[in-house]
Amino acid sequence: EPAAPEPATAVAAAVPAGPPAAGPEPAPAPEVERRRLEQHFVYNSLNTVASLIRTDPARARELLIGFADLSRVADGPAESTLGRELEAVRAYLDLERARFGPRLEVAVQVDDGLAGVPVDALGLLGLVRAAVQQDIEPHREGGLLALTARRTAEGCEVVVSTTAGTPARLVLPG
Repeated sequence: EPAAPEPATAVAAAVPAGPPAAGPEPAPAPEVERRRLEQHFVYNSLNTVASLIRTDPARARELLIGFADLSRVADGPAESTLGRELEAVRAYLDLERARFGPRLEVAVQVDDGLAGVPVDALGLLGLVRAAVQQDIEPHREGGLLALTARRTAEGCEVVVSTTAGTPARLVLPG
């Protein structure tokens, strides 16, 4: 009489043969990872919109549309223009102002004629996000985020500054 199979063998024999189990998904390319919206930001944004649905549905709708626009920028081409980047920054700041309330003040000043200046997609947004996360969010009183874009002899200079941090500069060829 043959010996009984080992229990592990019996279990393995009961599992139908199929395609091999997929391993972990490969990590996204650095370019994709750099341009992805932070998961924490996505959750916070959706929670902010959800909290406004009953109390201010028009504002919730505006924020949701802004979030969709911001998501499209993150999924778009790697090259952009300052005008499109500023739209993404405004959508981001609208969401963060809804979340932080009066703790986040924003001042934006952009010289005329700079909308078409080429810029890497989400580069400016990254500077603004870092300023909010590092210089505004940790402080109970919040603070002011100022963004200025001005024409220079070399092209354009964008400065992101806060009441608590060191200004960040982005120099763009004109």
